[in-house]
Amino acid sequence: GDFTFTRGSEATRINASGLIEAVGDDVPRIDHSNGGCPILLLEPQRTNLVFSSNSALSSTNMDLAYDNIISPDGTQNAYKSTTTTGSGANVRTLNVAFTTTSSFSVFLKYGNNQWYQIINSAAVNFYVNVDVQNGAFGTNGSQTENLSIQDYGNGWYRVSGTFTNSAGTGTLRIYTGSSSSHPWAGASAPIGSFNYGFGFQVEAGSYATSYIPTDGSTVTRNQDICTRDGISSLINSTEGVLYVEVAALSDDGTFRQICLSDNSIFGNRMFLRLDTTSNQITFRYYIATSLTVNLVYTLTDTTAINKIACQWELNKFKLYVNGNKVAEDLSANVMGANLMDKISFNDGIGTNSFFGKTKQLQVFKTALTDAELI
Repeated sequence: GDFTFTRGSEATRINASGLIEAVGDDVPRIDHSNGGCPILLLEPQRTNLVFSSNSALSSTNMDLAYDNIISPDGTQNAYKSTTTTGSGANVRTLNVAFTTTSSFSVFLKYGNNQWYQIINSAAVNFYVNVDVQNGAFGTNGSQTENLSIQDYGNGWYRVSGTFTNSAGTGTLRIYTGSSSSHPWAGASAPIGSFNYGFGFQVEAGSYATSYIPTDGSTVTRNQDICTRDGISSLINSTEGVLYVEVAALSDDGTFRQICLSDNSIFGNRMFLRLDTTSNQITFRYYIATSLTVNLVYTLTDTTAINKIACQWELNKFKLYVNGNKVAEDLSANVMGANLMDKISFNDGIGTNSFFGKTKQLQVFKTALTDAELI
């Protein structure tokens, strides 16, 4: 059956045509950003701290032409920046109140100049050199981490990263460069060098999330909440399998759970959890408040799509990952019949939310054979 989904604010997703599009309040985001089959995108609450993400930008030593070419949202609203003086040419936001850990993102496209440099103007360790012709990074500052460059097609890349210990006021700046190893704010390029940009974003957090457009003020996208209760007929408390194909948004040291429960506070339940330990997952099964089964495994990469099956049956609890049995408990009891009636992308009471990408989710009412689990 359908999930109950709430968010309470607009958000964006990548549609089947590969373009950024707005999604209304309380509408789930079926996102196509990875190509192939879409995923359900669930993200935490975030605020774009840039007052105007695609307008009211400032520039030094360059001409800035708005609405010049087609942007990643399919409209002609991206800017073109052309260098007029070879040294220090940049486009920048208005002042941003950077938090202690701030993540940035911006869309960039090659014109006739290979290198950009992205900086936080607050301190010399906040920078990275970016090759927008080949989608690669040069050198970066010691407090600029979690770098990512994602191909959005038509020559556009979304470049993102995290500034650590970055609290203070500054601007997010895009310099036109000519080298993979410019020092902070030291980029230069020949007069007439030009490139394209779109969609500045700065958010408090250890990883970048989907684009939040702003125009004159900060904008907050509320967190995605996805649950369904009253479905005891679809869940078998005494035997079954929870199968998911999921990826975390980040290996960020937090608990993120998908839970089947009896809709009480820490009552009868089972869950798959992405753990605080790097790349670790846990399958747990509780009878009332008593932990009965605890199966643990370390993935190669929790941010990649993994196929995970959690099976429960009297004396047959198994954890499969990508077709391999990785853990089992063959001496554990099960709860009574017809108790679990809720599925949640959290711990069942609204905390430890699963923020990630879900490509597939199935609940089987019977245990499966090993061959079926494989």
